Amino acid sequence: MPRLLYSDPSPYSAKARMGLTLANIVFESVPTDTNAEPTELMEANPLGKIPVLILDDNRKIFDSGAILRYADRMSGNGVYPLQPDARLDAEVMESLSTGLCDAMVAMIYERRFRPEEMVYQGWIDKQLGKAKRGFAFFEGDVPSLDDGLHGGHITLRAAIGYAKLRMPNVLNDYPDLCEWASRFDRTRPDLATLLPK
Repeated sequence: MPRLLYSDPSPYSAKARMGLTLANIVFESVPTDTNAEPTELMEANPLGKIPVLILDDNRKIFDSGAILRYADRMSGNGVYPLQPDARLDAEVMESLSTGLCDAMVAMIYERRFRPEEMVYQGWIDKQLGKAKRGFAFFEGDVPSLDDGLHGGHITLRAAIGYAKLRMPNVLNDYPDLCEWASRFDRTRPDLATLLPK
């Protein structure tokens, strides 16, 4: 059975776990502390980042996007739409949502890994602006869930889940998007259990 090295708070881990689940690929979730740089992680991904999917033949797939594309191929388009324009829309949604995650993680890491006297508030403010613009984009054009879920949906849900975990006040300005997240969770409670926590 494939093994996924992951961390509960990580939005990228949530994205990978939801994508594999959406594709009906059975896998073992292996909690991994990246700060400890465990041997299995460092041998699987030279960057020491999660998530990493370790296949039965010992091949390693790292980066949540690569894991989703693998899951899509193995499931016969279980993660992305088959129709080219619909797939492009899903991939663009995924890209923006991943960027949201990147901005929020950068904000958290600026405070977590730098001495307080070296924390640069200007950098934090810049990342917050990116996150707010991204959420505002989706608030103004809330994605439909009517035609089934795809990689863009799950990545956006992971981003909202990470915001709720790490900076919940940011979501106060996006009530329609928060309602969308609630509908997502009601539609697929199994995926909701995999959100950042």
